[in-house]
Amino acid sequence: MTKKIISYSQNVLDKTLNGSIPLKEKDDLTKKLFMLFEYYNKDITVKDIVKKHKISRAGFYVIKKLYEENGSVGLIKKKTGPKHNYVRTESIKNLVIRLKYLDPNLSGAVIAQKLNQQGHKISIKSVERIISELKLVKKTSITRQKI
Repeated sequence: MTKKIISYSQNVLDKTLNGSIPLKEKDDLTKKLFMLFEYYNKDITVKDIVKKHKISRAGFYVIKKLYEENGSVGLIKKKTGPKHNYVRTESIKNLVIRLKYLDPNLSGAVIAQKLNQQGHKISIKSVERIISELKLVKKTSITRQKI
């Protein structure tokens, strides 16, 4: 990881700081905070800030708005994608459990086919995930041979 040194001028924080701070290349939070630091202390213009940090003007104002509404917590990247499991819902899991209980020899493909016939859109892979997560695998008995 390469480090980038960002310097700030003497009039920052009521002229109490003067120097530089090491910044990791992928440290987005510190980078965003530093942009806002420069903006609020009127060190440079917005045009210069966006040029220096290679972001759009609109992107800068999004960062500024997030900071003003939520503080530094609002600047932390959030996980993208679905927030909950919308395919493998509790009702679908219960149907898979029911079908597996009624016939332990059913494969994931057969269970998926039956659920699709009932109007539940689900893939074979999702059914197999449910079976493995809930450990619905048929237990086989071990037979001992007499010697």
